[in-house]
Amino acid sequence: MNSAPVEIAAWLGCLAFLLGIGVAIKSLLPKGKETREITPQPLHIKNVGECVTEQICKERMTNIERELLDLKQGRKDSDAAASGHRKVVYDKIDDLRDDMTKEIKGVSVSLAEMTGVLRSTTASMISIQAQLQSLQNNSQPKSHS
Repeated sequence: MNSAPVEIAAWLGCLAFLLGIGVAIKSLLPKGKETREITPQPLHIKNVGECVTEQICKERMTNIERELLDLKQGRKDSDAAASGHRKVVYDKIDDLRDDMTKEIKGVSVSLAEMTGVLRSTTASMISIQAQLQSLQNNSQPKSHS
């Protein structure tokens, strides 16, 4: 008898699962009959404003071509101006690089000179220290053993 409630629960679970699948499939199907409407309506007649003549099209095309030429010329002028500015900037960069190179070489020479002075000063100090040590050794009374 214990197996009957388990079997009923299993059947109810299967039924719920199948019901869920059915609802999911139903939501994917199109809802009702779809109608496609042609826009604009072919049978609806509208009054058209002024007709566009070939002369108006040619004038508009000429205006557009003129605007395009103006834009191209403006771009060329901008490119030329930018090129001039770019040359000035690059020249300034080159000048700064040259100045920095000179400064670095000057600092390098100064450091080399200071290193030479430091070495000669160190050598002089070592010599003086040796002389002091020698004088100290000579000025101490010798003990007679």
